[in-house]
Amino acid sequence: MKINYVTSKTLKKECFKAAMLKRMPALFFNDIVESAIFYGRRGGKFDKDQCKREGFNLTPMPDSQAGTIVAKPGDMSVVVLSKKPLAGFVSELMNHLVQVFQSRGLNAKKDNNDILIDDRKIFGGSAVRHRGIYYAGMFFAMNNNEELVARICAQEQRVKLAAGLSDDYGMDKQYIIDAICVFANNWNETYD
Repeated sequence: MKINYVTSKTLKKECFKAAMLKRMPALFFNDIVESAIFYGRRGGKFDKDQCKREGFNLTPMPDSQAGTIVAKPGDMSVVVLSKKPLAGFVSELMNHLVQVFQSRGLNAKKDNNDILIDDRKIFGGSAVRHRGIYYAGMFFAMNNNEELVARICAQEQRVKLAAGLSDDYGMDKQYIIDAICVFANNWNETYD
């Protein structure tokens, strides 16, 4: 699996290039460099005026069943492109990450398409098919954005408390990237 490091300013261009050149499966580590709200069909219940006042870009994901993701600079997303369905990839990766977090003595568990530590959300993932290409998007909260989520999101969107992997649990992005690369390299062996 080809591994790419991008920023949120170049992610769409690089994903499009990989799709057009049929360089798949491809894994993208996206360093969030600007405040953004990503929302799927289950999301969108947030104060758009407050988002504008705080400088957030609003990014709808109409093909996704995801809820609402509040991303700040320093957070990270991971994108995978494939010609084959990716729901299994996301689920297996989540199982792997839960084991990685538990090996650090953390109370981690899978909850639908989220990972919780101490019942606080640190990861959300979704897989969709768009124009014949399978896309998996996963978000890692590195920062604790709990106060921000409370200001922006409607009460029914705040069903899980937020946490930050770096702020609350002392993990840096490289630790998460390394854990994902170990999984992706093993998963790639069974891709064909």
